[in-house]
Amino acid sequence: MNVQLNPSTGKRGFSVFYTSDDRTFGLSLSSVPASVLQEKSVTPQEEAQVILPDKGYAGFSKVTVEAIPADYADVSSVTAQAEDVLEGNIFVDRSGIRQEGAMPNRAATQAVLDGIKQTSWAIPAGYHNGLGTVSLDNTIETALAAL
Repeated sequence: MNVQLNPSTGKRGFSVFYTSDDRTFGLSLSSVPASVLQEKSVTPQEEAQVILPDKGYAGFSKVTVEAIPADYADVSSVTAQAEDVLEGNIFVDRSGIRQEGAMPNRAATQAVLDGIKQTSWAIPAGYHNGLGTVSLDNTIETALAAL
């Protein structure tokens, strides 16, 4: 029996050959060059994240998950209340709780006054789009003409 240990040609590693009765059996082992690994830092987000190594890297040597930013989801300065937000819209209150707005949408509110019995009109609370009008009908003109 003849066993030889030979350096591999052109590669790092070695080869083992076993010879017996005019037969040769061989095994070549080559070492793989060290993989290029990357260090990466990520910041937490609301959605799940898949962290992959950048092109040219075989994997990670270390992944650091940063601390949640101090201002992340800090809603302590929110001053809006349900009556400040239009109906159907959602906001988060200062406790971080989702709320629905309660301000009515008045859009283009209109009022007609007679100028005699009705000389003022209370503007209703809510959102107005700036296209509303308040006008007088001809009742006051008729009354003045009769004088």
